[in-house]
Amino acid sequence: MIKPYQFFAGGPIGKGNQPYSWIHIEDLVRAILHIYEHRLTGVYNLTAPYPVTQQHLGKVIAETLHRPHYFYTPKALLKLVLGEQAMMVTKGQKVFPKKLLSHGFHFKYPNAKMALADLLDQHE
Repeated sequence: MIKPYQFFAGGPIGKGNQPYSWIHIEDLVRAILHIYEHRLTGVYNLTAPYPVTQQHLGKVIAETLHRPHYFYTPKALLKLVLGEQAMMVTKGQKVFPKKLLSHGFHFKYPNAKMALADLLDQHE
């Protein structure tokens, strides 16, 4: 999602209200180590505790990179270009790390703004 913003062409995909679950790479690695070190079993959702909408995530990317967020991408265009894979971007998915949190894991980057500032090296 970052590339279009780097080229000043970022914006909402469809209506932008589709939910996105995400996780910072450092929290992903830490969560895996937490599960391993505590010998936890079962299925865990490895996502940050605060899913966002595509519109919100796009605005945070734009803000972090100091770029605009106004080039609307129609769902039909994505479906034409990506085929069935477009569903991953246009439908979204809202997932919570309930089980991971209940086993004492604490996120270093719980929100998208903090994560993107770190990943894009744009610390405030």
